[in-house]
Amino acid sequence: VETSLPAIINDDEKSDFLLEKIHFKSTYFEIIESSSVTFTVNEKLARLPLPIDAVLSTQDIKGSIDLEYSKSEISINLHTLKSDQSKRDNYVRNNLFPNQKFAYITINEFPSIPDNFTLGEKFDTTIKAIVNVNGVDALLDFDISAQLSFINPFYSDERLEIKGISEFYWSDFNMDTPKSGFFTLQDKVDVQISILADSLVVRY
Repeated sequence: VETSLPAIINDDEKSDFLLEKIHFKSTYFEIIESSSVTFTVNEKLARLPLPIDAVLSTQDIKGSIDLEYSKSEISINLHTLKSDQSKRDNYVRNNLFPNQKFAYITINEFPSIPDNFTLGEKFDTTIKAIVNVNGVDALLDFDISAQLSFINPFYSDERLEIKGISEFYWSDFNMDTPKSGFFTLQDKVDVQISILADSLVVRY
């Protein structure tokens, strides 16, 4: 006669039990390919009666985030920005950033990180970052939301996800507001970042 032991705890309770026993301990993360940055600027085209939002995005982002030493270095390939218009993309590469194809983001200090962040709680804060474009540094504020999760809890592979917004003006980088006989851009540019960074540190 086959018998089965009664289930003492169900699958959800097992998962909760495991999460209660495990803390996130990785502090160094490398940015992965699924990350992206998006720039949005209001644009008035001569052939259209009303302004539109020009949206340019790229996933060519590299860098690292070090929570222990409170620093991060990130590079964005501006020459890979794409929108819905190839002429716009060419203008960005050839006219706006002809000599320095990368934007560099440097963070030298993080805000105090609460203890519950290592338990998987979301952390909302503002970070000051030095952004270098065309050789000019500007100090920008990024409003971010960060959270840790497991890629694979059995191997302790951890992931850091960061979503954030910022804005800048062309003059912040000593640039004139771009315009021509065919278009005029607004002074302010909105920035959205979506960063995924992985750590493969094994805990014993």
